[in-house]
Amino acid sequence: MTTDKITYRYLVPLDNLSARRVDLVGGKAAGLARLVAAGFDVPEGIVLTVRAFEDSLGAEPDSDRVSSFSWPTSVEEAILKVAARFGDITLAVRSSGVTEDLDGASFAGQYRTVLGVQGAEVLAEAVRRCWMSAFSREVTEYRQERGIGIEPMAVLI
Repeated sequence: MTTDKITYRYLVPLDNLSARRVDLVGGKAAGLARLVAAGFDVPEGIVLTVRAFEDSLGAEPDSDRVSSFSWPTSVEEAILKVAARFGDITLAVRSSGVTEDLDGASFAGQYRTVLGVQGAEVLAEAVRRCWMSAFSREVTEYRQERGIGIEPMAVLI
C-alpha cells in the first residue's frame, strides 16, 4: 500500500473535512474537528481511523484478539508516519468510539487515554491499550445493558 493510500485510509488530521464523520473518527475526534472548523484553538491532532481498527482486528474483534494481534503492515506504516510527524513531542493518545456519545448512552470516562507517549513503539502500544479498553469488563457490561454491540474505535493522537 502506498503512503498516500495509507494516509487516505487510516489517517485524518483534525482540520480535514472527513474528521467530522463520527463513523470514521469517533465522537470525541469529530467533536474536536467541529471546534477546529469553527475557529477554536485546538491542538494539532491526527486520527487513526476506525478502518485501522477493522483492518487490524477483523470483523469480530474480542479482547484476546486485541492483546495478541500482529500489526498489519499498512497500519504499522500509518503509526510510523504519525510518530515521525510529531517527532520528540510528547503525545496524548485518546480513544474515540463510534458509539461514545449516544442519546441513551455515554461511554465518558470508560475508554482509555494514554499520556506521555513518545516514539513509534510506545505509540503503537498506546493505540492497542485504547482499543483494549473497548473490551473491559465495565464497558462490556455497559454495552450489553443497553443493547449496543462492539463498534470500531478510532484513536485521536
